[in-house]
Amino acid sequence: FDFEEQESREPMGLVVLEGCTVELCEAAEEFAFAIRFDDAGARAYVLVADGQAAMEAWVKALSRASFDYMRLVVRELEKQLEEACKCLAACHKSPRRSSSSSGRKRHLSNPALLPLQEKPAILENGYSTWGSGGGVPGGAACPDRDGGHAKPPPLPER
Repeated sequence: FDFEEQESREPMGLVVLEGCTVELCEAAEEFAFAIRFDDAGARAYVLVADGQAAMEAWVKALSRASFDYMRLVVRELEKQLEEACKCLAACHKSPRRSSSSSGRKRHLSNPALLPLQEKPAILENGYSTWGSGGGVPGGAACPDRDGGHAKPPPLPER
């Protein structure tokens, strides 16, 4: 939404960002950037930020505000989940080393790493969420290189 003034309550207009590119541009003002669309003859919006950090934050936020970007993030997270499931399957096939010989017990604070319980998996938009324990058969963890346990994939920056 765009507003006439920062204090305005009613927007003057709306810009649908789907299919746009955000780029730095040459302008009379410093810290200018543009929102451009693929359609020939589509209006380009030139915006100016208060400073370098604000401009970088706007460019980053606008670049990530699209369905295409979110689709890429989802694909990457699905790939990481698939790799974690393969690791888990490999762990189930090979014998596991006992950590009790060290005299220390491991404490699992992540519910996704606890054994699968009888309660149904929590579904979000029809899919099991990472922390529900339902997305990984058995709910067990596969040790990683550091000797720790598998962790959920990192969240994308906002």
